[in-house]
Amino acid sequence: MPKVYEYRGIKFYIFPGDHEPSHVHIFKAGEFRIKMDIEDDTYKVMWATIKIQQKLLRNFRTIINKNKRKLILKWQQYGNNTS
Repeated sequence: MPKVYEYRGIKFYIFPGDHEPSHVHIFKAGEFRIKMDIEDDTYKVMWATIKIQQKLLRNFRTIINKNKRKLILKWQQYGNNTS
């Protein structure tokens, strides 16, 4: 599972061969796991192990927005790719 971004112990992953829509898995060890859509500009939470505070959600959306090009390129490289 390729790590595509890390910030202050929060890691963003894209699973090889994962399903559409384009998304990232966000982890912080022992605290949470979140899956967020990166396909459109709303960056919706698709799944989470916690109730996400708005400040944390804004931070994730900002990180995704600033790194969207890289994340989309990584998704095209790894995600939904079974080869």
